[in-house]
Amino acid sequence: MKVTAVRTRYEHIAAGWRRATSERRAGLLGELELLALQLPAVVQPEDPDRAEIIALRAAIRQLITEITIGLADPT
Repeated sequence: MKVTAVRTRYEHIAAGWRRATSERRAGLLGELELLALQLPAVVQPEDPDRAEIIALRAAIRQLITEITIGLADPT
């Protein structure tokens, strides 16, 4: 259930961050960091959600990078 909630919030942020102000984008960075912390730090090989958790963590890191670049170069 937690993975589904994290994915839902991530997708919402990913869909709209480009329309956000610089101040809001900075806030989204913190929110994304907190989302990543809600995912298990270690995923066992037998965990049925393993692939989804790993992919979601990677997607969150990628979005953090995109937003950071957007803040540095707002054009």
